[in-house]
Amino acid sequence: MRDLEIVFWINTIEVNSFFELTIKITIFWKAL
Repeated sequence: MRDLEIVFWINTIEVNSFFELTIKITIFWKAL
């Protein structure tokens, strides 16, 4: 169960990073 929690936590971080990257790209695109 503990391992599953860690995997879930890592996946959440990856999703957040991807989401942030998408926002940055969107803002950059609108700035052009």
